[in-house]
Amino acid sequence: MRSRRWTEILLYAGSLSGVALASYTLFFQNSKVERTQAPTAESLGIVRPIGEDVRLKPQGQLNWQTLGSNENTFEQDTIFTGQNSRAKLDFTSGTEILVDPKSLLIVSREGKREKILTLDYGGFSGKILKGER
Repeated sequence: MRSRRWTEILLYAGSLSGVALASYTLFFQNSKVERTQAPTAESLGIVRPIGEDVRLKPQGQLNWQTLGSNENTFEQDTIFTGQNSRAKLDFTSGTEILVDPKSLLIVSREGKREKILTLDYGGFSGKILKGER
């Protein structure tokens, strides 16, 4: 009877430790985007979060990372903006894009000078320089 009680106590303690660790990683994670592999190309520009719910998913990763500060964006990065949040993309070419709330956008590239934005849903507006598409 006594060994059963200790087993229950150990299970409760282990569960509580797991919940505490998961909570810590969810609420106190680093605001910098962690990339599992170094980007092979140069940065296409900077993503500036406006609001609380702006997330970025680097190419080849499965998890979304919340942006707490400005971050470089690379080819095939996916950007999500939640309700009441926006993101401003400042490309190195001078093109500026403002992503609307509740939008999903993929930054991609073709050739050397042409950048393409794939909009899965939502909207964006901006200033596109001559020669860009």
